[in-house]
Amino acid sequence: MKKDQLSREIEEKFKQESNKVIDNAEDKDKHSKLLTIIISVIMSSVILGSLVYLDLCQ
Repeated sequence: MKKDQLSREIEEKFKQESNKVIDNAEDKDKHSKLLTIIISVIMSSVILGSLVYLDLCQ
């Protein structure tokens, strides 16, 4: 009887830890997507700015 209770507790703890790992992975994905978007916007603005600058210089 104690073994069953102990095994249930271990199983619950394992499920909790696995859910934490999944949540952390999702957070990292969100951060990497946001970083990719920010870098893309910065690169696009630099390219457009350089094209406008070249056009105004001529």
